[in-house]
Amino acid sequence: MLDKTIKTRWLSANSYDVKWGERSGELLSMFLDHESKEERWTFSEYGCGPYTPFRKIASTQYGYHVDCYDLKKWSDENEVVDLNEDAISVTKNSVGVLSGVCEYMNDLGKTLALLSEFHQYFLLSYGPVPLSSEFHDAKYLKEIRIRSTSRGWRNHMNMKDLVGVVSAVGYIADIRSWDRQVLLYIRGFNTNL
Repeated sequence: MLDKTIKTRWLSANSYDVKWGERSGELLSMFLDHESKEERWTFSEYGCGPYTPFRKIASTQYGYHVDCYDLKKWSDENEVVDLNEDAISVTKNSVGVLSGVCEYMNDLGKTLALLSEFHQYFLLSYGPVPLSSEFHDAKYLKEIRIRSTSRGWRNHMNMKDLVGVVSAVGYIADIRSWDRQVLLYIRGFNTNL
């Protein structure tokens, strides 16, 4: 069995970059490029941190309801959840937002499958490991070591692997990039929500 989530990095507000709000804005923009702004969408922001960047944008600019979740109880506005647990209990909302958290999942596919019981759509970011003919094994292994030891990443997928994992829970409706990360809008296969 894999270790539980390593939480120490995420217990300090200093570990969160206010700049990540840009990424949240890009995710919401991508979603609204495909869906009606007038619809009363509800969202769950996972890994909200102390700044709740997605909630700030979605609530302030559009009046959308956003439930926030993190490893730590930052305020009365967020609930505690560890996405590496075998059972997850969260509020059903239209969209699950995983911005900056997918790399910390022991099994991203399993987590997305669990969350698909609560969400029809997903917005997520991921920093894929570059893999090309010029990216030889030693450099690949060095990148994984850096991501594991200094950043606490639990999985290390390239784009092909990532597409395979997310395609098991839905289809990719849009894909974009932000600061060396890929942003995905996934329409889930679970239509019973």
